Amino acid sequence: MTGRLARDPLSARRRLMPAAFIVQNLEEIWFLPAWAARHATLLATGTARFALATAALTLLAGLALWLDERRGKSGLTALVAGSLLANAATHIALSLATASLMPGAVSGLLLQGPAAAWLLAGLALTPRARLGA
Repeated sequence: MTGRLARDPLSARRRLMPAAFIVQNLEEIWFLPAWAARHATLLATGTARFALATAALTLLAGLALWLDERRGKSGLTALVAGSLLANAATHIALSLATASLMPGAVSGLLLQGPAAAWLLAGLALTPRARLGA
C-alpha cells in the first residue's frame, strides 16, 4: 500500500472491526430468533428479516469505517466502535439478566468487544472530546 492509507495507524484496527461484526452477526442470525422467542419476545423476528437487517448494518458500518479511513478522520470510526462495544456489552448483560446465553454474547465478549475497545483506544481525542472523557 502507498500513500495516506499506508501511514494510517488505525488501518488494521478499522479492518478488524467489520470482521468481528460479521462473526457476531452470523452467531446472531443462526441462534437469536429462537433465543428471542424463548427469552425476549420483544426482540423476536424471523431469521430472514433479521439477516437482512444485520447485513444492512454491517454494510453501513463498513462504509463508515472506510469513509473515515479515506478522509483521514475518526468521527464515524468512534461512532461505529462505540456502538459495537455497547452492543457487545448489551449481549452480555441480557445473558446475565435472562440466565441464558444470548446469541452474540460469546463473540461479543471474545471478539467484537475487544476489537471495538482496541479501535477506540487508538483514536486521538480532540480537546473537546477530552472534556467528556
